[in-house]
Amino acid sequence: MGLHGPLIQIDWHEGKAGKQAAAIDAAAGPQVLSIKMLSGSYDTLAQGQLLVDDKVAHDRHLHVGQTIPMGFVDTGVTNVRIGGTYKTNQFLSNYVVSDTFAAAHVNQLEDQAILVRTTTQSPAVQSELTKALAAYPNLKIQTAAQFKATQKKQFATLLNFVYVLLALSILIASFSVVNTMALSVIERTREIGLLRSIGMIRRQVRSMIRGEAVVVSLLGAVLGLVLGVSLGSAIVHAASSSGISVLVIPIPTIVIVLVIAALIGVLAAVFPARRAAKLDVLQAIATA
Repeated sequence: MGLHGPLIQIDWHEGKAGKQAAAIDAAAGPQVLSIKMLSGSYDTLAQGQLLVDDKVAHDRHLHVGQTIPMGFVDTGVTNVRIGGTYKTNQFLSNYVVSDTFAAAHVNQLEDQAILVRTTTQSPAVQSELTKALAAYPNLKIQTAAQFKATQKKQFATLLNFVYVLLALSILIASFSVVNTMALSVIERTREIGLLRSIGMIRRQVRSMIRGEAVVVSLLGAVLGLVLGVSLGSAIVHAASSSGISVLVIPIPTIVIVLVIAALIGVLAAVFPARRAAKLDVLQAIATA
């Protein structure tokens, strides 16, 4: 059938920072996962050494031969030598050890997956695997492409939930803009009356109020986007040891949000702008 090996996730700590490492078969694992080594060798896994991905190696200035104190709940802290660095792999954590090493430091291990590399990728092979494992209904047979699609679907569900929350926040913000502009018109009644008295026409008053509403909406949107991107970056950085290490900023979505914010500003200003334009000039000037 081909090469196969387990994929195990183990928890460890470095000081007070909790981290995760992937444990694989020292012989078959690197070939099943097609690990691209950048320095050192994955043969060092069999010697109880550690592999580190290129992102962590770059960020922490790690190199082959250096040791890292890996702390485990069951066995305490062990200084582990770095045997190589590899190009970031979507199936692995930022750190990789052998399953033998994991068994020596963690009392209870559980396979997250059994990775199989077949000679062909035909549907017939997947069908044969499904039949061979029919006695284990808790196991799910997936190709690499199917696994990626499943992960994307899970993230898409979470993203859709976030979009629902975003829609609710936009709805609430639109009412806030309406209230803000309405109060602004009330507080500036005399100012608007003076502007009307020196020649400003109603259309210009409406344009002024709409412009202010758009500025308020865009200012809130920009501040929210800056905070959101910063928070997202912090979360990705904090979760990098769990395999979430790529930060993608959705520029098209950000542009769409800014456009929607501007439109909301225009719509939210309709009532306050109309009220400001209909103010009686003399009464407005006489307002204390």
